[in-house]
Amino acid sequence: RREGDSSASEHRLSERMARLGWLMGVVVAWTTTLCGRGEDTKVTSMMSSTKTNMLIQKNKKLRNKCVEGSFCDYMLHTNISYTRNNQSETMSNMYDSYHRQRGGAKFETLNDEVLAMLLKHFPPGQYPASLDGGVGQCHMVREMTKSGYTHVRGHEVSQFAIDNFCDGMNVSHGLLRQTPYGENEFDVITSIDVIEHVPVEDIPATFAELHRVLKPGGMFIFKLGPCAKNCGGFCTLQAIHPSGICERLPFSWWHSRALDAGLVDLPPALRLAVESDLKVRDIGCCNVTGKVAKDGYNTITGAYCRRSNHPPLPCGASPNGSNIFFYTKVE
Repeated sequence: RREGDSSASEHRLSERMARLGWLMGVVVAWTTTLCGRGEDTKVTSMMSSTKTNMLIQKNKKLRNKCVEGSFCDYMLHTNISYTRNNQSETMSNMYDSYHRQRGGAKFETLNDEVLAMLLKHFPPGQYPASLDGGVGQCHMVREMTKSGYTHVRGHEVSQFAIDNFCDGMNVSHGLLRQTPYGENEFDVITSIDVIEHVPVEDIPATFAELHRVLKPGGMFIFKLGPCAKNCGGFCTLQAIHPSGICERLPFSWWHSRALDAGLVDLPPALRLAVESDLKVRDIGCCNVTGKVAKDGYNTITGAYCRRSNHPPLPCGASPNGSNIFFYTKVE
């Protein structure tokens, strides 16, 4: 071979070896993340500040909210990653910043419909104990207390939210996968627009914990927001919606995780009655005949979904347009 050809060949070989070394590094890092060397080394990387910056620059509404000290500003300068030992602290700090900017805003339309449904089918005289997982501004806890439920508790990752929105309410602090409550303590557990904020790897433990504290014969109801790519506003950020409902994590995936945790479907007659009392669907998709509306079509309500900030889900994510789940527990 000529000298030039040999040099070019060596250069190409060097590049290939470098790529191979990079790939091996990725594989080792990925394996370490999954398997870990003990709890403290199991690192989950949620959202880099560089990626956050790129998303915000593409979104005019987010850019306008990025003033100094805002949640947007916090996310721009924070790499959200953690080990198991500091996960609660990291997420608490993030959601403290989130609730500072969110302030006293109310996104509680469905909470009120859920409460009306519970009063009808799970009245406080027979089902006095309730838990709201992820209380936010404490609307559900406050309203259930006013409605006559006598053992009302909440659990929230943001200490700021507890201190500023939950005065006088019984709300514990921490991740939803580990609560301070007793086995079979609650007749009713609600979690509305919360579990999409839970990382995918924590979903099994979260459902197992909620199953543990639910009484046999009680009801667990939760509503899911969309995955980040199907979302609008701040939930476009992967750190805010690390899970949710989408084609990657469809209705069937969530249902399987709930069953794996020991939860079971409501009896068919009760489920039908409960669904008929909940008319709000933030997320919709085409119906089984393939009819598609700009904002989605919901086959449970037989109507087009209301307009929202979120684009409609593909049919593969939730064939009937539903993002609300109902379960119970048996002895």
